[in-house]
Amino acid sequence: MGVEHGSGQARAEYHASLGLSPVEAEDDAVIYYHDLVPGLRAEAQARTWQDQSMKPLDEPVNGGHMVALSNPAALADRLEAYRLEVQGERRDAGR
Repeated sequence: MGVEHGSGQARAEYHASLGLSPVEAEDDAVIYYHDLVPGLRAEAQARTWQDQSMKPLDEPVNGGHMVALSNPAALADRLEAYRLEVQGERRDAGR
Protein backbone atom coordinates (compact mmCIF):
# COMPACT_ATOMS: atom_id res chain seq x y z
CA MET A 1 0.00 0.00 0.00
CA GLY A 2 1.06 3.62 -0.59
CA VAL A 3 2.67 5.83 1.99
CA GLU A 4 0.68 8.85 3.28
CA HIS A 5 2.31 12.13 2.26
CA GLY A 6 0.83 15.54 1.56
CA SER A 7 -2.53 16.84 2.63
CA GLY A 8 -5.50 14.58 2.06
CA GLN A 9 -7.26 17.01 -0.26
CA ALA A 10 -4.13 17.77 -2.31
CA ARG A 11 -3.42 14.05 -2.69
CA ALA A 12 -7.01 13.31 -3.72
CA GLU A 13 -7.01 16.15 -6.28
CA TYR A 14 -3.66 15.08 -7.71
CA HIS A 15 -4.72 11.45 -8.03
CA ALA A 16 -8.05 12.47 -9.56
CA SER A 17 -6.19 14.62 -12.11
CA LEU A 18 -4.34 11.47 -13.16
CA GLY A 19 -7.62 9.58 -13.50
CA LEU A 20 -6.81 7.25 -10.60
CA SER A 21 -9.44 5.66 -8.40
CA PRO A 22 -8.94 5.81 -4.62
CA VAL A 23 -7.79 2.16 -4.69
CA GLU A 24 -5.29 2.83 -7.49
CA ALA A 25 -4.06 5.90 -5.62
CA GLU A 26 -2.88 3.63 -2.79
CA ASP A 27 -0.97 1.29 -5.12
CA ASP A 28 2.68 2.38 -5.43
CA ALA A 29 3.05 0.52 -8.74
CA VAL A 30 0.20 2.56 -10.22
CA ILE A 31 1.57 5.80 -8.75
CA TYR A 32 5.03 5.26 -10.24
CA TYR A 33 4.05 3.87 -13.62
CA HIS A 34 0.66 5.48 -14.36
CA ASP A 35 2.00 7.42 -17.34
CA LEU A 36 3.55 4.46 -19.19
CA VAL A 37 1.96 2.26 -21.81
CA PRO A 38 1.15 -1.20 -20.39
CA GLY A 39 4.01 -3.08 -22.09
CA LEU A 40 6.64 -0.57 -20.99
CA ARG A 41 5.09 -0.45 -17.52
CA ALA A 42 5.42 -4.24 -17.14
CA GLU A 43 9.03 -4.19 -18.34
CA ALA A 44 9.97 -1.32 -16.01
CA GLN A 45 8.32 -3.02 -13.04
CA ALA A 46 10.16 -6.26 -13.81
CA ARG A 47 13.50 -4.46 -13.79
CA THR A 48 13.20 -2.13 -10.82
CA TRP A 49 11.19 -1.30 -7.75
CA GLN A 50 11.18 1.85 -5.69
CA ASP A 51 9.64 2.87 -2.42
CA GLN A 52 7.29 5.83 -2.32
CA SER A 53 9.06 9.16 -2.58
CA MET A 54 9.17 11.32 0.51
CA LYS A 55 8.19 14.35 -1.63
CA PRO A 56 4.81 15.60 -0.41
CA LEU A 57 2.07 15.68 -3.00
CA ASP A 58 1.13 19.22 -2.01
CA GLU A 59 3.40 20.34 -4.87
CA PRO A 60 3.43 17.52 -7.45
CA VAL A 61 6.17 17.39 -10.04
CA ASN A 62 5.03 17.72 -13.65
CA GLY A 63 5.92 14.83 -15.92
CA GLY A 64 5.26 11.84 -13.75
CA HIS A 65 7.72 9.65 -11.94
CA MET A 66 9.12 8.02 -15.05
CA VAL A 67 9.51 10.97 -17.41
CA ALA A 68 12.55 9.35 -19.06
CA LEU A 69 10.31 6.48 -20.14
CA SER A 70 7.00 8.26 -20.67
CA ASN A 71 8.33 11.30 -22.53
CA PRO A 72 11.90 10.63 -23.68
CA ALA A 73 11.87 13.16 -26.53
CA ALA A 74 10.93 16.06 -24.24
CA LEU A 75 13.55 14.97 -21.73
CA ALA A 76 16.21 14.74 -24.45
CA ASP A 77 15.23 18.20 -25.72
CA ARG A 78 15.50 19.66 -22.21
CA LEU A 79 18.86 18.03 -21.60
CA GLU A 80 20.19 19.28 -24.94
CA ALA A 81 18.99 22.82 -24.17
CA TYR A 82 20.75 22.62 -20.81
CA ARG A 83 23.96 21.34 -22.45
CA LEU A 84 23.94 24.22 -24.92
CA GLU A 85 23.27 26.72 -22.12
CA VAL A 86 26.20 25.42 -20.06
CA GLN A 87 28.44 25.28 -23.11
CA GLY A 88 27.57 28.93 -23.88
CA GLU A 89 28.29 30.00 -20.29
CA ARG A 90 31.68 28.31 -20.42
CA ARG A 91 32.49 29.98 -23.73
CA ASP A 92 31.45 33.39 -22.33
CA ALA A 93 33.52 32.86 -19.18
CA GLY A 94 36.62 32.25 -21.30
CA ARG A 95 36.47 35.66 -22.96
